[in-house]
Amino acid sequence: MREYRDGVSTSQMAFVKQEEQRAAEYAFEKKYHDRPLPKLEIIIIQKQVNARFFEQANDGRIVSARPRMVIDEPGEIVSPSMWDFYLVTANAPKDKCARPIRCIVAEDGLDLGNPDASGVNDIEALTYALCCLYPNWPGSIKIPHVVKHADKIAGLFSQQYLFNNRKFRDFHHCLKGALVHL
Repeated sequence: MREYRDGVSTSQMAFVKQEEQRAAEYAFEKKYHDRPLPKLEIIIIQKQVNARFFEQANDGRIVSARPRMVIDEPGEIVSPSMWDFYLVTANAPKDKCARPIRCIVAEDGLDLGNPDASGVNDIEALTYALCCLYPNWPGSIKIPHVVKHADKIAGLFSQQYLFNNRKFRDFHHCLKGALVHL
């Protein structure tokens, strides 16, 4: 099972990993009884990062990093104490710099972190692929769609429930069970 998690600060990492891993394992044990338990992947997405990345174009100019660029080399950029990488998912606006997301792999139960023969890391490739699965989204692609859908659902719930005198107004019956309202 893969879990993409958003809204976790650096100081909350250990707590989130421990608590969510414990809760998932408990749920797996309740559901699967005597069968083998699923393995767990927990990837934390941080959208508000200050890092910006550039590359040198063929003509010598310094330009913003292009989409699908992954920055994962150990050293001065990524953390020496945890497995993380930066991912540029969208083109930068003209004369601007692209904003990457930071992905922190808190648990790699499926062992997807080992690069294959071509050097491609499966978690990095999957995370980028999930950024390209936006139905009905007119804006630029920045985060995996599962994180965006969770943000939208939380926003819709807070608009409909919390800010309307705690009276939950239902969506139109044609939209029930469909993702078109996301």
